[in-house]
Amino acid sequence: NLTNTFFFFAADIYGMSQRAADAVFQGLFALTDIRSILRITAPSHQLDDDQKKKAEKALASVEKQIAILREELL
Repeated sequence: NLTNTFFFFAADIYGMSQRAADAVFQGLFALTDIRSILRITAPSHQLDDDQKKKAEKALASVEKQIAILREELL
């Protein structure tokens, strides 16, 4: 995918680690999952049990990716 290739090329130029670059993409994928849940449940955003489990998993992934980015970049 061209976007991934460009991002990894830019990561090399700016000294970002492969781990940090991967964390950005994994975090974005998890946020996309959350966005999908919100779109499906609009306008009330009342989640059923399955959606709550998926949201919890996605939020945990975002938190994990942020922790990785903190380790790699700060």
